[in-house]
Amino acid sequence: MFRLGFELVRGQITQKLHQEVFVALDECRLGEHSSESREAALQDVVFDYALRPFDLRRPPLLRVLLIHTDNGEQYVLFVIHHIVADGLSIRILVREVGMHYQSLVSASGWEPAPLPIQYIDYAIWERERATRTSREGLDHWLAQLGTEWPRLRLPTDFPRPAQRSHRGKVHRFMLDETLVTELRNSAREEGVTLFVMLLAGYALLLAGLSGIWNIPVAVPMSGRHRAELEELIGFFGNTVICYARLAQTWTLRQLVAEIQRGMLAAHAGQDVPFEEIVRAYGGAHASRNGSMYDTMFEYLDFRTQQYDLLGLDEQQWELPESLDFEVEVHTQTAKCDLFLCCWELGPRLECIIEYDRDLFEAGRIAGWSEAYVGLLRGMTRNLDQPMVSLTGRLVEEANVRPQLSGLFDEFNYAAVDAGGHV
Repeated sequence: MFRLGFELVRGQITQKLHQEVFVALDECRLGEHSSESREAALQDVVFDYALRPFDLRRPPLLRVLLIHTDNGEQYVLFVIHHIVADGLSIRILVREVGMHYQSLVSASGWEPAPLPIQYIDYAIWERERATRTSREGLDHWLAQLGTEWPRLRLPTDFPRPAQRSHRGKVHRFMLDETLVTELRNSAREEGVTLFVMLLAGYALLLAGLSGIWNIPVAVPMSGRHRAELEELIGFFGNTVICYARLAQTWTLRQLVAEIQRGMLAAHAGQDVPFEEIVRAYGGAHASRNGSMYDTMFEYLDFRTQQYDLLGLDEQQWELPESLDFEVEVHTQTAKCDLFLCCWELGPRLECIIEYDRDLFEAGRIAGWSEAYVGLLRGMTRNLDQPMVSLTGRLVEEANVRPQLSGLFDEFNYAAVDAGGHV
């Protein structure tokens, strides 16, 4: 994948495979700093290096920076363009770089196991499969999404600009061990995954915020359906829409069942490229400043794993978090209006909400994160309660926050006990 370049030929993006490419190792030395200023200086270097644009015509679409600090620490930063690699690819790359480094230091002569296939084989499979299933797959999605491309209307602090800037920020929060355990237990009782429980809470939050009960949420899929793909570096992902059609009279248990149905339907159609689905709806996706969806949800389970490189100097190579999910060095971009991502951090879940700062104030997003946690707590206590009862309690709590005053006025929820308590 790192030999691929991308060129515009007669209005179409085409791939060009280069015979040889070389990855240069850039180096940077930080000057003398106090412990406090050193961290800020390091973040500035990382941020600046990560935001440098790639020329897609000239591979490799990968660059590496070795950072030396004045206290003897060293950091290695990998920056990869998403067009050639997905999240799992980063794990593979870091592991293999570490193993190669260890073999050089120890003169062990380690070599990676030969791959059963290459990315080009996957590309051929995808082209053949698309030819066979395109019409059937599109019919599936047209039946799921309806005659018009689904959009979600969220209340905003600022008018939506005519031209989207994609300027973003993130808000970080945590789901504690007790709550995560209770969510897992509830999921087990309902015969669903923790992913479904988290997404159900998010859908309920979005319904309460927007006053809309048909909730479309974009969900990234790994796309690695076969065992042969597990060790390949490349971009395999696809985006699907979980489209939940809710009713205000439903209980939380019915909500969870509908989210499960929506995700099963999305899984059934995951082989259809997202851009083909959008294209089938004409220009509807461009009606909101070029964004193809308004909100996204992702659940990850590998971001805190470490690779112990055979005890090399008793060091560990820690899997680097994508800059998109690290608050201190966030790339300050927004993929859509609102993006919730959760990942495992020991027995807890760490969460971020990435948001469009042209639309929302930081205080409002903080309030929404608190409401989300309250919704999840309420779900674990009684899945037989009406959905609107739980959202009403959290709406009332949000209304008393000064920075969120008036947010839910138009929805006329009943004022009941705050905090999601049953």
